[in-house]
Amino acid sequence: MDPNPQPQLKYQPTPLATPRPRPTKSCLVKCDRFQPSCSNCKAHGLHCEYASTEKKIRFIQSNPQSNPRGKSPTPQDHSQKEAKENPEEEGESLDRTQRSGLFGDGGFVCGVFWKLANDTSSEDVQNFLYNASKPTETIAVTITEALESLPPKHESDRFFECYIDSIHPIFPLLDIPQITFSYNTLYSGSYTSIEISELLLLVSLLYAGSQTRPSSYRAPLSAFYFTLLPRTSWSQSPTLKTLQAYTIFNSSNASESLPLTSFTFLPLAVRCAQSLGLHTEPPSPTERNLHRRLWWHLVYLDVEGSIANGLPRLIHQDDYDTQHPSYSELSPSMQLALSARLDWTVSMQRWLRRQPPMADVFAFEARCKKLASEATEPWARDYILLQMPRAGTILSHRVHKCHAREQKESMLWTHARGMLNLYLALAGCNRFMWFVPGLLHPLHAVVVLLMRKTPPSGEERELLERAFAVMGNTVVQGVLVPREIEIRGDDDMGWVYGMLGKLKNRVWEKEGWGGERGKGIEVAEIESDEMALGEFDWDEWDRMLGKFFFSVV
Repeated sequence: MDPNPQPQLKYQPTPLATPRPRPTKSCLVKCDRFQPSCSNCKAHGLHCEYASTEKKIRFIQSNPQSNPRGKSPTPQDHSQKEAKENPEEEGESLDRTQRSGLFGDGGFVCGVFWKLANDTSSEDVQNFLYNASKPTETIAVTITEALESLPPKHESDRFFECYIDSIHPIFPLLDIPQITFSYNTLYSGSYTSIEISELLLLVSLLYAGSQTRPSSYRAPLSAFYFTLLPRTSWSQSPTLKTLQAYTIFNSSNASESLPLTSFTFLPLAVRCAQSLGLHTEPPSPTERNLHRRLWWHLVYLDVEGSIANGLPRLIHQDDYDTQHPSYSELSPSMQLALSARLDWTVSMQRWLRRQPPMADVFAFEARCKKLASEATEPWARDYILLQMPRAGTILSHRVHKCHAREQKESMLWTHARGMLNLYLALAGCNRFMWFVPGLLHPLHAVVVLLMRKTPPSGEERELLERAFAVMGNTVVQGVLVPREIEIRGDDDMGWVYGMLGKLKNRVWEKEGWGGERGKGIEVAEIESDEMALGEFDWDEWDRMLGKFFFSVV
């Protein structure tokens, strides 16, 4: 026997894991891409211990329809699985190979993926995927109800043709054969009902095509659109057609003269587009190009809205990988024009974030000149070359306290004059309604030329007179259609144009120039009620210009 026996402990304490301390400012955590380690354990030479869990999140990136195990799950399949007591013993858990085919051909599932966290049961995964991938319940509208709310066929035909011929080439967001078939079906009398998303798309198309008509023609279409939209529940369950309808309708009302109110639709449109997966490149060729066109149209609207209202953009270049669309079915001149606009959109995305180096600006100008040289039609060359002064006016418009160069001609004036010249040339030379959607106005260039300390030259005066003759009106196939703007009521745009008209008249009076007051913009009651827009103090105006503006180089 051992003369000095050691006492035997009945209880052997287990080594305690060093818990992670409560997060404080002094708790430095270094992430190793798997599990963070805290400074307390690191100082004592220990490893942070984490409790193991049976629940792990699995990321599903495939389509139930292409599941190698069979077709997509159905409620009958679920009831058969419930009869099994232990799915794991029966081999029912999803392994890596089985998961790889769950969302195959590019389906983008929007939802909360923590619902897939229960890794021990495949039923949760299959139930979630079944509910996420099953088609949305369709709602039909009777043809009788639709025709009662639509204009007569001869008017609808005019609006439809106007959109197809004059607006669709500029914003090709539709499948023309499909939408033409839906339109002909609506008036054919062969069917008793129409799917509500198709009807909503047709109504938005007709509304956009009616922009050249008086408000009495547009109001019924607008009312019918807002009646149908809530019935689709599109913000909760968006589809491609409802997103197309929502975008086309609101694009027709977007205007830089009302930057905040007319672009409020864009955040919801962008989120719904992302939920449909338009911000990712779809692997399936089905409707791939249409997805790309719709997404890049939203990117373009985002840039236009950011320029108009001065707010940060909603879409950033790191947020999507959608490739540029193809416009092969359009005319060669239109393809070049849209390529220039796409180049302008991508460039302005970068340049609105930080001031570009001159090398980038020169490269952009070189690309525009190259595209313009390839265009065979005058309107295409004008539109392509218009992108350069548009970008230059925006990039050069900075507020500086630089008195040393006050008398020096700034590049800002050069860009503003170039933009107005090309704008006016484009307004009267082609059938396309570049200005009907309200996305291309000369307001920026006009205000720049008016808000300068030195009086406009004779050339600038004539240019401004021509610009004011177009602003607020509609150009239909190269013909100016006057529009009377109300400064009271619901037409808030009247306040903008009214203020511009008043500013122009004041500048003309200050310089002793003649000419008609408010030429080109017929603003109701503005002459009879001069105080409607407030009194204008030119001394204060000059002090403001001396304090903030310009010169800009």
